[in-house]
Amino acid sequence: MNKKVNIGITINIIDPNESLFTNGIRQNIILLREIYEKCSNVDKAYIISVSGIKIEENSQSPLAPYAKHIITLNEAKEKCDLI
Repeated sequence: MNKKVNIGITINIIDPNESLFTNGIRQNIILLREIYEKCSNVDKAYIISVSGIKIEENSQSPLAPYAKHIITLNEAKEKCDLI
């Protein structure tokens, strides 16, 4: 039986209120995380905030709908098999 892996994708969140449409990187990371979670050998896919900024689900940030998938680099060290 193959072990499923947990993957982390890094992003530097400087301004949590910046639009998702300012440049394509945020859109690409959100889509890539969703694609990874559909892979049969992936258990969880996370977005890693290397700046350490946490996004709250009830905030006004455009990233709020994805807050439960955003973790800090320290959390990634514990949760991710591959970054």
